[in-house]
Amino acid sequence: MAIDYYQILQISPSADLAEIKSAYRRLAHQYHPDKNPDNKSALAYFELIKEAYETLSTPGKKSNTCRTDGSVKPTGSCLNNR
Repeated sequence: MAIDYYQILQISPSADLAEIKSAYRRLAHQYHPDKNPDNKSALAYFELIKEAYETLSTPGKKSNTCRTDGSVKPTGSCLNNR
């Protein structure tokens, strides 16, 4: 199953770097482990937020992904290449 990093950050696939950063900061602040010390699901979501931001904000990582129906898949063997 592919991870939809855009959906995790609640942004559109056409979002620019400023929108990506803004969404990351808003969500990271909301789900940060220090704000939710006993909430394991918040910690798990925080990790997904970090992964999404790292992938979408790094040009090399972002360009090394295949997007199919808005989802992002690691490259190497993208099954649904167009």
